[in-house]
Amino acid sequence: MMKYYSSPAKINRMLKVVRREANGYHYLQTIFQFTTLNDQIGFKKRAHGGLIFHYPHDNFSLDEDLIYRAIVLLEKESGQTFHLEIDLIKNLPMGGGVGGGSSNAGTTLLVLNHLYDLELSTEKLIELGAKLGADVPIFIYGKSAWAEGIGEKLQPISLPEEEMLLIVPNIPISTRKVFESEHLSRHNQRLEGIYFDQSRKINDCESAIFHHYPKMKRYMEQLTAMNTDPFITGTGASIYIAKPDADTLTKIKALASENDWTLHPFNAINQSPLLDELN
Repeated sequence: MMKYYSSPAKINRMLKVVRREANGYHYLQTIFQFTTLNDQIGFKKRAHGGLIFHYPHDNFSLDEDLIYRAIVLLEKESGQTFHLEIDLIKNLPMGGGVGGGSSNAGTTLLVLNHLYDLELSTEKLIELGAKLGADVPIFIYGKSAWAEGIGEKLQPISLPEEEMLLIVPNIPISTRKVFESEHLSRHNQRLEGIYFDQSRKINDCESAIFHHYPKMKRYMEQLTAMNTDPFITGTGASIYIAKPDADTLTKIKALASENDWTLHPFNAINQSPLLDELN
């Protein structure tokens, strides 16, 4: 029988770009928190016959599929060949800044390590996950974290678990374009001390996002005018705000209809639901 596992979304509570390294990567400081929004990935072991995917690859090729890439990477690491049926119920926006594809990869690594009794440590899985993408390690770590480097150096942090609203504009933002942009702020003082407060609610990617995607600037100005204190997670396009009151929500729904946004209420949480599912 196919068993389904959570592949949760994350939000960035802060994103600082400290510098660009000699290898072209950026040294970041960020704070990750999990959410109650998620994809669902189903796995069913088979005796033989390789991999069968029960979801289409219309919008991305198999080689771009981070679930497939995670399986191939784990086969190489373990020396095993996995025979599986795999399903994906896609609820999270693609390219929305909530880590959908990275979360899918992290869930795949954790679940297959469990299903096949590979006994790879969390540290080893994080090392493997970093090969698939900068955001994959947090989904293996599974707890709210202060992250540095490209996002692989993780330390625990406790954050308020709040009711929030995710606003997803219909704008596919390219993370690569943002980080390669001449408008990206790349020389910023490194923060000291692991904590979060309002003074650290910073996203250094905003200048590049606003230059290349001017609608995002307009949307943020509209939401700010409602006193909602909006924040772009990652490189966007998703924006989150604290749960609005009824009158403000009515105004946001009108803007959503006008601008082709989707709205997703959620709770910010400090632990990935996948950890409980695997215990």
